Amino acid sequence: MIRPTQEEFARRAKSCIDTYNKFYENFPEHRFDFYSCDAELRQLELVHTICPAELNVYNTLHGGAMAWMVDSCAGLLCRSYMNITACVTTNLSLSYIKAIAPHDPIVIRANLSNEGRRMLHLTMDIHHRDTRQLYCTASAAFYVCE
Repeated sequence: MIRPTQEEFARRAKSCIDTYNKFYENFPEHRFDFYSCDAELRQLELVHTICPAELNVYNTLHGGAMAWMVDSCAGLLCRSYMNITACVTTNLSLSYIKAIAPHDPIVIRANLSNEGRRMLHLTMDIHHRDTRQLYCTASAAFYVCE
């Protein structure tokens, strides 16, 4: 695989995020915004504003919402960094570390740790944008469908 330049990776990542957001335009709670990317580290960071529909009975972010966020960020990284159109999650594992309050500014980060011909392995986390407090760590495997 030819590694993309930083500029190419950023352009493709922003395009993938835009496409994702258009697909979910009727569901604002599914919106992501570009935060940063690093082609050398094979890393993508997204931001997301927590919506009331994503909260659990304790008024903190639902664990399923955290799983959706890290899974989506990993998929967006795979598609933009690898320049592919179709990949699916084959395994997803999360460790919940700390509850996320509705007002916490969060960053979702995904790193491509290993790539094969058809399988991609990633690590992800969710952390506080300002304090870097870690809320959740995750790992995943994706299958490239093309």
